[in-house]
Parts: sequence; C-alpha cells; structure tokens
Amino acid sequence: MGGEDKTTRSIHWFRKGLRVHDNPALVDACADATAVQPIFVLDPWFLTPSRVGANRVRFLLQSLTDLDASLRARGSSLLVLRGDPKAVVPAALRAWGCDRLTHEVDTEPYASARDAAVRDAAKRVGAEVKTFASHTLYDMERLLSKCPKGAPPTSYASFLKIAGSCGAVAKPAPPPPASMPGSPDGKSHVELVAMIEDVVSSAEVGVPTLEELGYPELPDDEGFPARGGETEGLDRLRRMLSRKTWIAEFQKPMTSPTSLWAVVGADGKTQKPANPFEAASKASKSKTVGAEAFLAPSTTALSPYLKFGCVSPRTFYHELKDVLNDAKGKHSAPPVNLEGQLLWREFYYLAAFGTPNYHKMEGNPICRQIPWTWDEERLAAWEEGRTGFPWIDACMHQLRQEGWLHHLARHAVACFLTRGDLFVHWEAGAKV
Repeated sequence: MGGEDKTTRSIHWFRKGLRVHDNPALVDACADATAVQPIFVLDPWFLTPSRVGANRVRFLLQSLTDLDASLRARGSSLLVLRGDPKAVVPAALRAWGCDRLTHEVDTEPYASARDAAVRDAAKRVGAEVKTFASHTLYDMERLLSKCPKGAPPTSYASFLKIAGSCGAVAKPAPPPPASMPGSPDGKSHVELVAMIEDVVSSAEVGVPTLEELGYPELPDDEGFPARGGETEGLDRLRRMLSRKTWIAEFQKPMTSPTSLWAVVGADGKTQKPANPFEAASKASKSKTVGAEAFLAPSTTALSPYLKFGCVSPRTFYHELKDVLNDAKGKHSAPPVNLEGQLLWREFYYLAAFGTPNYHKMEGNPICRQIPWTWDEERLAAWEEGRTGFPWIDACMHQLRQEGWLHHLARHAVACFLTRGDLFVHWEAGAKV
C-alpha cells in the first residue's frame, strides 16, 4: 500500500476518554481519513458482577449513550462491540480494510498488556497504531523519565518538583471536525458486526442495558446521583467553576463527608450554607433553618467523570486556572485547593505506573509486608455495612447504593478494615 492513491481508513477505539472534547486520538483518526469508525468493546474481563458493580456499569452505559449522541451530531456514530478486544480490534481492522488505529494511552497493568497484544496484531495486518496521552495532565512516560533512578517519588513535594520540570500542562486538543468521515464503505453497524461475527460474542448493536449484561436492574433512586456522560460532566464542571468564591476558598480537608447531594443551580449559585456546621450554627440562632440546609455539596463529585474520561483533566485544569487567576492571588493553594487535588491525581497515577506490583503487597517495593488476615466473616460484615459501628456502616451503605464516597469516608472505611480494627488484607477490600 503506498503512492498518491493511498487512502486512510481509521478505527478510533474508545476505552476511557469517553468524550469528544480534548480527544487528540479521535482528532488524529479523522486527519486525512476517508472513513472513521469509532468503537467501544465491552470486555468480558471487566463486565462481571464480581469485578465491576452495577453502579459503575450503569454510569459507563450512560456515558456511551451520551458519546454516541455527540458523535451522531458530527455525522458519525459509536459502534459498541462485545468480546475480547485482543481478538475483536485486529479482526475489525482486517475485515473493514482499516489501516490506522488510534486510542488513548491507558497505564493500568491489564490495559498495558491488552494494548501491547492489540498493537502487535495490528502490525501483522498492516495497520498503523497511534496513541496519545490525555487521561492525565502529563504523559506518565515523560514524568517517569524525570524521576531519579526511574523510581516514582513517594512524597507529594518531590512529585511537584518533577512535574514542574516537565513544563506547563498542555492545552486541550482542538475538537474533531464538525462533519466527521463516515463508516468504512458506508456500511451500517449491523453489516460491520456481521463481518467479524466469528470474534464477537453477540451480534447485537447499540448500547446494551444492565440486564442484557447480566446485572440486576437498579431503581431510579439508586446509583450515582447524576447521569454519566460528557454532556453532564461538562455541565457540572462549568456550574461548579461559576461559583468563584467557593472555588477560591476551597480546601479539601475542610469539606464534609456527611453532606448530601444537591444540584447546583443554573446560575451556579446556592443559598445553602457551605457545610453542616454552619447550618447548625444558623439553626441555633434563628430556629427556623430546615433540613435542606444540610444538602449543600462540599466537594465537586467529578471523580467518576474523570475516571471514565467524560471530562478531560486538561480542560478541568485550564478552566480552573482561569478562575484562580481571576482571584488575583486571593485563593487557597496546593495541596488543598482544587488545583492541588488534580495534581494529587497525577501523583498517584505516576506511583501506580512506575511501581512494580503496585496493585498488590507481594513484590511491591514501597509496600510494607504485613501479615494481614483474609477473614471472610469480617470482610463480609464490613462490605455489607453491619460492623456495628454506625459511621463505618453508613459509609458502606452509601458506597453500595451510590458507588461513590467522599475521600474522608474512603479513608475511614479503609483504615477500619485494615490497621484500624479488622486487620483484613487491603487487597480483599480493594475488590469490594
């Protein structure tokens, strides 16, 4: 294949990075291409109730539905496939005659091994693979190359020096074309799936339901209290950023893990107090404040949108910096402000990327080797919220119902499970 008549047909493989904004891999897929087919592969390794809970899967499915709508607005569409990506993606490249595969870098251990296998298979069918780091503020490979002896720092202050040596955080990528190239040979989803029927586990097209994936239906009042997806995530981000005084004064240790969910108004303002202690103080004076005073959100609750890549961390970072710059120095600072929280995220991504066996105790050079128990009875009591300690049990009930916890609540339940009380192995807790 070569010469002036060569045309490029791309597959863009969504995994995380479930967004159209700041998606350099998607932009590259469209560059000089005559056809582009965006895909998402529902991997059975992930989609088992014992590994990934219904709350997280519902958020994922909502995000895929929103992504498909955004792509359709650009004349494209998301093809959701089911099967092992190591077989599905190379088969699609070959069957659809595509010679370019683009995707975002994923540094997690399973993803790294999966992507290496796909890359090798893509090369065997003559396809170019292009990857882009956009799930984090910095390219983890570059950060690691700056670390002394190639080992990630174990202190936040040391990390900040390393990050600072990498220069400014890159600006978000431009959007993909308003009119994206169509599918290979103009084929429908049904036709494209039929061409790889030997490697997909289902001929169904479209975003499935929880029940179709073997999960129980979740009531409307359960799950994360906001829909998944780029549209909702960006809306929540910008409403939050419009609360300029709150942004300027934000200090993560001062937020409350017991505040309930509340929707930020369209004008970005709320008449509710900043925290329940202020509410209690007002109640003691006026005697008239109602229960709604305790509903003020005390943190962003944007972590699910960052985890699935519905909101770009670079977009978050630069729009946040605009607000902080407008405050002319009258704002909180890292590590406690929101900029500091985004940098904490980078710090732990680097630690996980550069530390062997980071996800387990054995073979982990920075993890203390402690003779934890694997007591199933204690673990079950903790997981099901029946330890008899009201604060711990309330946190675990929230985790079960919403799939989300404030960071202080996460710290509390993790400590209680391990060194704080139950002395159960943290690896067992990580699987809950």
